[in-house]
Amino acid sequence: MSAPKRSTWIVTAIVALAFALRLVGVFDEALPFSFYPDEINNVERSVNFYNPATGFELNPHWFHKPTLGYYLNFFCFGVYYLFGHFITGQFDSANDFATAFLNQERTGFYVIGRLIQVFFGSLTVWVTYRAGRLLHGRQLGYIAAFFLAIAPAHIEFSCLVKNDVSSCFLASLAFLGCLHVLRLGRGKDYFFAGFMIGAGWATKYVPLTLAPSLLAAHLLRPVDELLGPKKHRLLVLAGLAFLLAAFAGSPFNFLDPAGYHASIKRIVDGVGGVFFGAGEVDSMKYGLLELARYAFAKTVRVEVFTLPLSILALLGLMFGLKEVGKKKALLLLGWVFVTYVVLVAFNAQRVRPNHIIAVMPALALLSGLGLMAIGATLARLTGKKQGLIMGLFLVPLVIPLGGTPADAIATQFRRVKREPPQSLALRWMEENLDEGATILNVAEVLPLISSRPRQEWLQTRISFELALSERYLADNRERLARASANEVKALRLGAAHHEHRLIWWRTQAKKLSLSMAAAPSSKFKRFDNLIMLSPWQTEKSEKVSSAAFGFNDLWDRFPLPSVGRLREQVPGLQDLPPVECYRGAANLDRSQLSLPLRVRLGVLPNRPVDFVVCSESSYGNFVRPEEGSRPPEVSRRKRASFKTWAAFYDDLKAHYNYWEFSGDRSLDLWSVRIYDLRQRLPANTATRLR
Repeated sequence: MSAPKRSTWIVTAIVALAFALRLVGVFDEALPFSFYPDEINNVERSVNFYNPATGFELNPHWFHKPTLGYYLNFFCFGVYYLFGHFITGQFDSANDFATAFLNQERTGFYVIGRLIQVFFGSLTVWVTYRAGRLLHGRQLGYIAAFFLAIAPAHIEFSCLVKNDVSSCFLASLAFLGCLHVLRLGRGKDYFFAGFMIGAGWATKYVPLTLAPSLLAAHLLRPVDELLGPKKHRLLVLAGLAFLLAAFAGSPFNFLDPAGYHASIKRIVDGVGGVFFGAGEVDSMKYGLLELARYAFAKTVRVEVFTLPLSILALLGLMFGLKEVGKKKALLLLGWVFVTYVVLVAFNAQRVRPNHIIAVMPALALLSGLGLMAIGATLARLTGKKQGLIMGLFLVPLVIPLGGTPADAIATQFRRVKREPPQSLALRWMEENLDEGATILNVAEVLPLISSRPRQEWLQTRISFELALSERYLADNRERLARASANEVKALRLGAAHHEHRLIWWRTQAKKLSLSMAAAPSSKFKRFDNLIMLSPWQTEKSEKVSSAAFGFNDLWDRFPLPSVGRLREQVPGLQDLPPVECYRGAANLDRSQLSLPLRVRLGVLPNRPVDFVVCSESSYGNFVRPEEGSRPPEVSRRKRASFKTWAAFYDDLKAHYNYWEFSGDRSLDLWSVRIYDLRQRLPANTATRLR
């Protein structure tokens, strides 16, 4: 067999392996639900670009992440609807399609979104081979592609509706373009590299970190070419290609500058907190050195890149880069280190495993160089063939020993094939609880369909929120007419904020009206579903007043959580002040109104809470250190810093029986508890019910 054909077969086999490993996680035991918050959020954002009642609305009005990935999901969901409408007859109309989604019949949406990421994840393995081949020949390409194919975090997040893997694919293509710029310097190479950086930016901002590598590739070109008639025109071409892709993929970042500015300002404030202690820094944020140490420690974790592959990457960094040449090594190091700095700086609450995916192809290339360096050294010392030695080093990686990629993959597969505790809890509720029971759903642990009274309460609440911003804008117009030059800018910023807020709340009102129409046809029971944020998402409320806003519906003042108050007979919405009196409509603090309907609280009249549903990730933060569940130092700090929340969970455990649906921490499955508030027991007599 000729070398090209043999190469094709080897690469095809590696990509097929990557595809098979990623495909397993698409069809997990949680369907038709997902219990990964980001995945739920990403699917809902993708669907929101079309409302059957009002048509298309492609402006996301939320720019924490760009929109290309959401647009791609939206397009594929549209194909899904057309197929279901014209071919299978599954959907009679767009309203029928929306009804299925709102009634939690979402298997098709999750599977489609996951398959998109499986496709991009598998293609990234092929691109990594191409990059390795350009760096140091086919052998490096094979090894690096294989390492990425078995990288645990890359496999896991290729099975979720998130944009980390697709943006990584575009970043790897951009790096490939940078290598071609360095090697050939053609106009189409500059255009390709710039376009892929722009497309990556439009998917998840981070691939912009390839821009320094592109600049380096340009400057490392032969001097006579840089000083020729073209000079830096090709670099301008790359910049234009970037803008073209960025605008096409996320146009409203440019067309809605006020909304984009509001989102980016929060990110920049976080960066200021990391580097300079500026901005809003709370107890969950850390200094730069601590964040950097944590990021590198997270990389070597068994569920991310694993220690063996990380050691090989370090060896590649120390001994293997010289084999690829200084110029290519500089491009590769630029990708790794610039991306790491950005990840650390822009994640003030620590880098997560999915963030590290942004550099995984580069890490796989370094690991390949490390293995080749070991093979070459031992071959010289022993006289054995380098390929044989490298093969012997690869064997342990595919055996499920503790800490190896194979062990991490096996653990992921066990998690995928185990029914999650949330599904067990949902099935138990369907079988044992009365429809309409009032449930405090901490952090929306369970995807419950709200009862009609709850939906009507939400309608009233949304009307109240709309009235707040409408009154603010009316007063703002009057104040602008007599404002001084110094006041005009602040008033205009406030007006822009409330205009976007009105759009957001009107969208929620439309969604709620569709949900109310869809709910009667749901196959699931409907409960009076009160949604409360997770405790760690509200901890800074003790320092920052804005996060307390949503809790006024349930408690008079935050932080005063009390289990007993959940059982009080309350008059419902009558305690909401008139719009005209609410903090003074003309002087509303924008930060007080920045939180949307993420906190949907408010006990209905004469409907005390019957049950509290919470995950171990909530109550486990506040257990006594000697009781375990979380690391002792975490529980100790939580209990000391947030005494009211610790008291809330202590009260639940001491006085109320509960049903527990056990997870498995080794599989990253958190237990779920349902506390029965209908009977308060003497202290420390509550038990787990069977």
